[in-house]
Order: sequence, then structure tokens, then C-alpha cells
Amino acid sequence: MNMRRLFLMVFALLTLSIVCLAQKEKVVERSTKKAPEWIGTSNTDYFSVSATAETLDKAKDQCLIEIRQHIITSIAVNITSSESLNQTMFSTNDVTSVLTQYSSEVGTRSANLPFLSGISLSNAKDVYWERRFVKEDKRYYYVYHVYYPFSEFQRTTAIAQFRKMDSEYENKLIELEKNYREFTNLDYIREAIAEIKGLMGYFFDSARATRAAALFNAYRDCAADVVIEEGEHSIKQIKYTLSLHGRTVTTSQKPVVRSNYADNIKVISNGDVNIIKFEPVAIAGEEHTIEIKYLLEGRTLSYNFLFDPYYGKCAVSVASAVRLTALNDSIMQVRIELKSESQTPFTVKEVQLSFENVESMFFYDNLNKTFEGRNTHSLLLYVNKNNYKFNNNGIITGVLKISTELHSGFELYEFKVPYSIN
Repeated sequence: MNMRRLFLMVFALLTLSIVCLAQKEKVVERSTKKAPEWIGTSNTDYFSVSATAETLDKAKDQCLIEIRQHIITSIAVNITSSESLNQTMFSTNDVTSVLTQYSSEVGTRSANLPFLSGISLSNAKDVYWERRFVKEDKRYYYVYHVYYPFSEFQRTTAIAQFRKMDSEYENKLIELEKNYREFTNLDYIREAIAEIKGLMGYFFDSARATRAAALFNAYRDCAADVVIEEGEHSIKQIKYTLSLHGRTVTTSQKPVVRSNYADNIKVISNGDVNIIKFEPVAIAGEEHTIEIKYLLEGRTLSYNFLFDPYYGKCAVSVASAVRLTALNDSIMQVRIELKSESQTPFTVKEVQLSFENVESMFFYDNLNKTFEGRNTHSLLLYVNKNNYKFNNNGIITGVLKISTELHSGFELYEFKVPYSIN
């Protein structure tokens, strides 16, 4: 049964019902003296719709909905028929399902269809209405009929418009899915979310609607997956990158930066590498940090960089009293605790020691003892106690000749601390 025959049967039944009710209802007003013959008919160029309502305006509005539903159903039927005959498939699935959904929700969801944008009662070939009185209920209502043009050419054009539009939406979804795996600028997240919202408002078939909803959630949540990867440190600067799912990403957003251990802080972007430049403020005994914070699509991303304010320098001091320990009858061990405030490796090349009440100076050449890390390190030296008389307690003075890997030459560090013999 084709669409036209089904349409005629429906209106025949409607006409029969009206006749049955005629004895209970009375036409009290009509737009013309005689009802037109086109009511309930349809042909290749025109179709008719009817609606009833309490007011004339409501009946008109309902007719507009009926017109849209008729056009949508007509397009769906023709697409289905065309596909059956030609044994071909579109680039999208469930087209008829989409149009059926549009038909059922046409009042609120059909604005995206281009062939529905110009529908108006002013375009109607003819209209006819009646005002009726129901004797049993003692109420009035309106019946409104519209004879609307929709030729084969218009139908073909509408089908082509739908196919083109549907293909564009499908291709946009595929593009956004691909971009999710590849985009490198975090600013794109907001743009993608806006585009997906438009797709979600269009897709009625469950397959693509589910894909669009999942992609929307993925873009919305991916900002939480961004991490900061720390790069190399050098004098007065730290490099870092942003990473998302294993790929380096960028953003136009500037981070908030703060630190109690650095002045004149600024962040410079050099391609996909970010550089924190600063003037360190050294505070002995504390960990020196710089915090950066991004706000990405409502998610906070923060990171604390631990830096060495003495980077490239040798920040060494004698941490405590020197301990002398007799290892045997002739050898005395001298333990000097060296506290380094820097992560920079340093090498003790030479040491000169002088003990209170001991006339001789002690020289240690070519030691080349290397230490690394911000820590307290033990420098062990040895003296022959048989040749000297040491007090159990006293003062020791000395000079350390120290070099670092980052700088040529050396630095001399003088110290004067108590000593004791264990």
C-alpha cells in the first residue's frame, strides 16, 4: 500500500466519523459557503491536512505541525523506497529512523532540517475552516483544513538536502573523533565541545547519538588527564611541557606562578616547551619550590618544581664539630661533616688543617673526593698521632679547596670549629 492510498483511507474514515457526529454538532460559522472538494485529498503536487482545536489559532498551529509531519514522512518513505530499488546505502545508517523521530518531535526538534524552514500558511494553495457547536457539551471548537503544495520536484530537492546535511553531520562527527586522538592545542577542547553539542541536537539514531555523547564526555573530561612533565634545570630557569595521553600539547593560557623562594618569575613559551625564568632566593635548610597552576576547562592543574638555588655553585660548609677517633695506636681518623645546600656535585681536591696546641700543619693533596646531592657528607682524613700530642678537646681551623663539574677552577672555604677525641 503506497503512501497516497493510505492517506486517502485515513481521510475517508475521518469523513465518515464527521457524518456520524453531524447530528450532534452544528456548523455555526465557516470561511466559505461550501466546503472545498480538496479536503482529504492528495496528489503529486498538493496534499491536505486537517486539525481541530478550541481556538482558530491553535488549529492553525496544529495544521503547521501536520504539514511538517507529512513532508518528513513523505521524504522518509521516498528514501526507503529508493534504497530498496537501487540496493545502495548512504554513508549514514538509520536515516528513516532519524526522520521518524523528527516526525514525532517535529514541534521542537525539526528546525535543523532545511526543507522545513520556509513552511507557512501563507504558502498554502487554499484553506478552509469551520466553527462548530457541540450540543451535548454546549461547547465550540474549530476545524481547520489546509491544501498545501509539495511537488515531486520539491520532494526530490528536500531528499537531496537531507542527504547532504546528514552526510555533513556524519563527516563532522568522524573528524571530531579523529581530532580527539591527535589535537595538540588544549584551546581546541572548547571548540570541539561546542561542535559536538550541535551534533547531539541533530542525531536521533541511537548509534550516532551514543557516539556523540561519548565523544562529548571524552573531550569534557580530557583536561583532567593533562600532566606537567618536568624538563631540564639550568641556571635560573626550569623547562617543562604539558602532556595529554602521551603527546605534547600546548595552550594559550598563562599559568599562575608563585614562590617564596624566587623573584622576578615569568613563564615563556618556546614552541611546545615552557621555560620558567627566575631569580632564586636562597634560604638555608629549606626546600626551594616554584608552583605553577593552570585552570583548564574548569579543572585545576598544578605542579611544584623543586629547584636548587645554588645550582652551578658550591654551597658547602662544615656542619658540626670535627670528631677524632683513634683507630689503633698510631692512626687517628678525622671526620669532617660537610653540609651541601646544592644538588651540584662537588670535589674536595685539597685540605689544610691546623689543630689548637699542635704546632704542625696538616696538608692533604690530590684527594679528589667527590660528593653529590643536597645532604651532609662525611670527609674522612687520617693523621699519625704518635708524632703529635692532641688535646681531648680544642679548636680546629682549616681550608677546603673545592671544585664543581659546572665550573672550571676552584673555590677555597675556610672554617673554624671545635673538635673532640672520641
